[in-house]
Amino acid sequence: MKLLLIVHRDEAALETFVTAVRKEKLCGFTMLETTGVGRIAAKEHYEFSIGSLSKLLEGEKLNNTTLFSLVPEERLERVMTLMHKLLPSFSEPGNGIYAVLDVSQFGGLEEP
Repeated sequence: MKLLLIVHRDEAALETFVTAVRKEKLCGFTMLETTGVGRIAAKEHYEFSIGSLSKLLEGEKLNNTTLFSLVPEERLERVMTLMHKLLPSFSEPGNGIYAVLDVSQFGGLEEP
């Protein structure tokens, strides 16, 4: 079993990716709205504080979407193929990041 983590800023592309993965019944996803500290710091030109964070959050949307999923090893290659096809390039700064991690134990899911 593998843990796939994806942080991406393009919500429409993520929806297309998730729909394609679900259509092929490869795995499910949990989606969270997240904000990276680097994006906040890049927007700010003064010392970080709760007040400056409040001002920032009232303005421009700085959020990403974080997806995570437990993916059976035999399905990972297809999921990754869809990810690279449907999500804009991860090699360009600011698009997002992904990681695939080994999972030695898990619970709450049916065995594949």
